[in-house]
Amino acid sequence: MMQGVGVRSAGFFWLLLLVLALAACRGSGEVAREPPAPSPALPLVGAGPVPLEPEEDGGTGSVWFDEVREPLVLEADDAQALVRFVAASVLDGGAAGMGGVERFPFPERLQKDRLPRVVFLSLSDGVSPVRVVVGTGAGLSGAVAQALERSHALLERERLGPVWLKVDVVQEVVLQETVPMTQPLRFEPSLHGLAFDRALGVAFLPEELVAHALVDDEQRIRGGTMARFLVADPERGRAFASFEQMLQARPGGVRRFQFTTQGFFLDGHEDLVVPLYRGHRMFGQVSNEDLVQAAVQGGDYLVRSVGTDGRFRYSYEPQTGRVRAQYNILRHAGTVSAMLEVYEMTGDAAVLTAVRRAVGYLVRSVQSCATAAGELPCVVEDGSTKLGGNALAVVALARYVEATGDETVRPLITGLGQWIRANQGADGAFLVHKQSFPDGAVEDFVSEYYPGEALLALVRLSALDGDEHWLDAAEAGSQFLIEGRDGGVADEDLPHDHWLLYALHELYRVRSDPRYLEHARRIAGAIVRSQNHSPVYPDWWGSFYDPPRSTPTATRMEGVCAAALLSRKVGASREEMERLRAALWAGAAFQLQTQFRPETVMYLSDPQSALGGFHHSLTDFEIRIDYVQHNISSLLCLAHLNG
Repeated sequence: MMQGVGVRSAGFFWLLLLVLALAACRGSGEVAREPPAPSPALPLVGAGPVPLEPEEDGGTGSVWFDEVREPLVLEADDAQALVRFVAASVLDGGAAGMGGVERFPFPERLQKDRLPRVVFLSLSDGVSPVRVVVGTGAGLSGAVAQALERSHALLERERLGPVWLKVDVVQEVVLQETVPMTQPLRFEPSLHGLAFDRALGVAFLPEELVAHALVDDEQRIRGGTMARFLVADPERGRAFASFEQMLQARPGGVRRFQFTTQGFFLDGHEDLVVPLYRGHRMFGQVSNEDLVQAAVQGGDYLVRSVGTDGRFRYSYEPQTGRVRAQYNILRHAGTVSAMLEVYEMTGDAAVLTAVRRAVGYLVRSVQSCATAAGELPCVVEDGSTKLGGNALAVVALARYVEATGDETVRPLITGLGQWIRANQGADGAFLVHKQSFPDGAVEDFVSEYYPGEALLALVRLSALDGDEHWLDAAEAGSQFLIEGRDGGVADEDLPHDHWLLYALHELYRVRSDPRYLEHARRIAGAIVRSQNHSPVYPDWWGSFYDPPRSTPTATRMEGVCAAALLSRKVGASREEMERLRAALWAGAAFQLQTQFRPETVMYLSDPQSALGGFHHSLTDFEIRIDYVQHNISSLLCLAHLNG
């Protein structure tokens, strides 16, 4: 790498991105020195490669970011051909595995480019941390040639057999002259890379800035973290020393660049070139296969997360490897239920083995609690029992009995149901949401979601043992929520209560009260109308909140899906079903972007540890078991709706 740069460890979406890409090609002839409107990395849909003869290397590699003056937006055919050309040279198996560079030559149109270019190659064996190589040159062919030369040296030296490849071509560059290191970055770090001046020769992809937390929440560079990141790589000693010297010698400010890239990923096991946005693939069109595959991969993550004692790795931060000590038995129970959904679909023995351990942990959390009806079993955690904990334990254990035929937990399920009924008032309201253990003091805490969870538990209990009294209690509770809690509330202010929607769907099947159908439609309509259809960024489409998060989208899609199943049962109009399905597909497309896949885990220190998990948001990589739980359940529900 010249100048001190070293080797470093559907349809609507694509149309929108193409428009953005064309807008980016304004070619001013100079490096931008004032920030334009944010222009993210611009992926284009790929197609088959075009076999063309390559020309000679176009440059010597003496280019830096201040010389990149015009974008080079890759068209679909060229992007496919470029990535396959690189893959044939560097992926494990090399030219033999890809068919050789004769089959995938360098794209002819790109050979004609002679402008200064910068390209990044990210190489991963799927197990160890990614290696990122930068190539620069006069023309894309020159930059790629330099990157390949450095890649070959790296692979030989480290005996690395990469199976994952990401290619990034730098597009737009914005120069910020002599700014203090403490000054926030101008643009969103997950969409813009960061480079320092030519003498220092250090550049970071957006994925590195996010995966290694090199920028804080206020978009300020974490100098110490960045220095440690550099020194952690033995290839970076020189860059680290230069970086330290820069921090000491330039207290008044540094010259830095923010840049966008057009990125593409290839998994050597799949031989599929995928365009990326914000480092992840986008799903302009989602198939049932996509839904099921994502749910299975989420289940695999949960299997790996269950310890020998049945306790989950509750909250995992893959950037640091930190596992938080906190726990939540409600989410434990909900996650068991989602794993059973995966097991019922796949019959995977590994899933069932993990479920049995997790069920054991749940059962061991049960104590005897005092109620008006006498001593009854209850789920206790941290000195308290909760309505939601007992309810979700019933939901999980009832599903466990149905899936396995294991009757040993049936008495416990009945006892937990009796605790729920013992704490229900004459008007159907649940009087206790949280209670201290063992003194039985009722705490001043009310959850919006616990009543819906309790109603679902009562309906599932009746399905398990045929006792109509459970349904009587469920009806009383439903009527209280419909008429008491939600009766005078405007539609736009209704709780987006997915648990209640689950319960109303299942209750209506056995007690066909039209109020259940009407209220389910009210809640589902409120959810659909609040869905994000005017996104700030294209990958926010179909989400909720600003910025959007994974689980709020997943839970709402669970509720809408339950309402859609109910509407279909009663013969709803085509227009109603199309409206609900459109919302569900949009939500699923967003959700799938928050699942760790090879192209996103490759930048983590331990890629395999996060694979398949669903993270908090597009830029927050925390994985928590309920994030995975709700995404699995909503995706499988949509697959069932389409089945």
